[in-house]
Amino acid sequence: MNVPRWYAAAGPAYLAVLLAVDTQVGLGVQLVLGVVTWLVLLAAIWRLAAIMRAQVLGVVVFATIAEVTGSLIWGVYRYRLHNLPLFIPPAHGLVYLSGVGASKESDKHWFRYKWEAEKYLQDSGIEWVIIRPTWVYGPGDVSLNRFLGFGKLLPFIPMFGNGKQDMQPVFIDDVGRVTADAALRPEAANKLFELGGPEVLSMNDVVKTALDVQGKRRRLLHQPAMAGKTIGAITSILPRRPLTPDAIDFITEPAVADNTLLNEVLHPHLTPLREALATYLAGAQLPDTAG
Repeated sequence: MNVPRWYAAAGPAYLAVLLAVDTQVGLGVQLVLGVVTWLVLLAAIWRLAAIMRAQVLGVVVFATIAEVTGSLIWGVYRYRLHNLPLFIPPAHGLVYLSGVGASKESDKHWFRYKWEAEKYLQDSGIEWVIIRPTWVYGPGDVSLNRFLGFGKLLPFIPMFGNGKQDMQPVFIDDVGRVTADAALRPEAANKLFELGGPEVLSMNDVVKTALDVQGKRRRLLHQPAMAGKTIGAITSILPRRPLTPDAIDFITEPAVADNTLLNEVLHPHLTPLREALATYLAGAQLPDTAG
């Protein structure tokens, strides 16, 4: 999802503080808190791909409908000031998209940040759902599409490492559906779901499948991961960094999920890799993924 690092580290902590402050203030300050919370949400999703922004806002719309129905119309529960606080739609029933591998002990800083954010959320006192997707792909992604973009100019696809690491790529449309279901279904409340696609393949096979769907034949040219990190360190000083050392670490790590709880609670239909790729790659031009 590429949520800004500042939000991954501080966003859930902000929500926890927000709820504590709200218990002590009147309507005027509560409205200010609501405006600030919406601004935080918009800042967090501003740089996301358009499809991801739409999905996040879609979840907020669904949550708003549920809140208005349950609190204001049916009166199942009431808030302290007998209104629907402006900050509730983006906060209550929050679905935080994390990543498989989040851990306090991880040697990768992005996984440690995600774990810290999850812990803040779980300790906040609000209803929460955490979804940890594996390797997300789809139109406009900056991972698989970046690999395939080399095939427009080169007779080979440069790969770092041996490409044998296990991958369980998940289609962006499936992530959106699971996110919406998790936000709306009571049985998903206060649960952590890992989310991967229906197939486990090597990274080599993922790229080969995508090339086959495109109707292209390209050789995979493997290079040592350290060579990629060296190149990334040099190119990372450019204004639009095409490669970084962290990116090499990310793409050479396995990405496999345990879908057991997901299947028990939400029973999603997950799209096979080839079928999903055919919806946007077959006969289509790749979007610009340089940004």
